[in-house]
Amino acid sequence: MIEDFGSLIFTLVAFTAPAPMASESIEFDGLIEPYRVVQVGSAVPGVIDSVAVDRGDMVKKDQVLATLQSGVEKATVALARAKAEMEATIKAKQEALEFAERKLERNKDLYSQKALPDQQWDEVETQRLLAEHDLTEALDNKQLARLELKRAIEVVERMNIRSPINGVVVERFLHPGEYVEDQPILKLAQIHPLNVEVILPVEMLGSVKAGMGATVKPEAPVTGFYTAKVKIVDKVVDAASGTFGVRLELPNPDYQLPPGLKCKVVFLELEKQATELKKPIEKSESSPKGSLHETSRETDQGEKQTASATPKTEALSASSANPTGQVMTQYHEVQSGESLYLIANKYGLSVDELCRLNNMHPRQIIRPGQKLLITPEEQQ
Repeated sequence: MIEDFGSLIFTLVAFTAPAPMASESIEFDGLIEPYRVVQVGSAVPGVIDSVAVDRGDMVKKDQVLATLQSGVEKATVALARAKAEMEATIKAKQEALEFAERKLERNKDLYSQKALPDQQWDEVETQRLLAEHDLTEALDNKQLARLELKRAIEVVERMNIRSPINGVVVERFLHPGEYVEDQPILKLAQIHPLNVEVILPVEMLGSVKAGMGATVKPEAPVTGFYTAKVKIVDKVVDAASGTFGVRLELPNPDYQLPPGLKCKVVFLELEKQATELKKPIEKSESSPKGSLHETSRETDQGEKQTASATPKTEALSASSANPTGQVMTQYHEVQSGESLYLIANKYGLSVDELCRLNNMHPRQIIRPGQKLLITPEEQQ
């Protein structure tokens, strides 16, 4: 009889014991990469005259990185500037127009008195109109000369290769004296901010969203924890690996973090959800041990408290007082924002085990209100 009581106590204690939980932090492997990588070339073909930077140099946006030989283009600028500054032609046309106007005034009185033939009056008036048109043409030519000067200056400016970003020189491909046409001269990388690329299993699709915060821990020798934010979540899943990509933006104003490091990423919201889900189960781990009557009574109270505190999980079979030792079948009711990964992590299961219990595919979509069997197979 005593042995039966002992068996019953063991059964009741094992009946309420929670499954082992995963680690506190849900970490994922990531890779720190430059925010942008640019290969800088020349807009026009030519021979490189100078390269002002080398590998490892920091550069600013619009800084001159290299120049092409531009002797002919600079001479064209000087010629265009001279034409744009010429004033002699305009002054001559202005004098001619003023003379034509004075002549017209002198002959106007004679023509009004019928002392000047119509033919001569017509000639005088026509000369004034032609002088006016000549002045207009001279002014237009000066404007064209100014535009030609601007064009020549832009041609010379294209011989200066400038940096499109603030960053660092990663690689140098060409040197002075080499001909450049369609190949890059320098390779630049923008390292503030940085990108953190993470590959996640398809089971977490929908759990990670843009704007979510995360903590990034780089690998040695770099130490410390850094705050990042999710910027991009891939909408397409890789069918071969069953994964999808997530990109985080990591500020790096002091350039302390070098790109290319591996890192660990913890999504703060997922860690918070996992912690909150674990609390009700942790409360039931410290069940008091005493007499058979006290153990049975406290076990029943623990089950009632668990059922009232976490309505998401309900027991649908075998009474706790079943002396046969049969384990209760438990179900989890899916809540909004939960994924297979979080649910499996809560009950100490793998995603494959959870799917196998429910005859599901790991990529199958779950919906709020859906009930999932969470009793491991070996306890069936």
